[in-house]
Amino acid sequence: MPNKITSLGIMQPYFFPYIGYFQLVRLVDEFIIYDNIQFTKKGFVNRNRILHNDADRIITVPIKKGSDFLNIVDRNVSDSWEKERKKLLNLISVSYRRSPFFDEAYPVIEECILNNEKNHGISWHV
Repeated sequence: MPNKITSLGIMQPYFFPYIGYFQLVRLVDEFIIYDNIQFTKKGFVNRNRILHNDADRIITVPIKKGSDFLNIVDRNVSDSWEKERKKLLNLISVSYRRSPFFDEAYPVIEECILNNEKNHGISWHV
């Protein structure tokens, strides 16, 4: 008999999710990344903020142009990401290299940013 799901979490994807996102993932029996919703410009699906020189700075994964009505799952990373991601990694390194646990965390960030997939859309239908 399959395990019974007693708690379910559903969230849209985010570029570097906030701590509450991970807390929710840990608390529920089943977690769904809901990407069959309309992509929101200036949202945090492909953007986030980092602290650079004691000030907030927006970082972005560029998305290919397309209809404003496309869902998140139908969006793809822009061809310019190939060059821009190296600049982003450098910015993150410069901004956080003196932070505690940088040496442990940075390789994970680097692996994610250097991943060559153009779309990481995942869809589940319940």
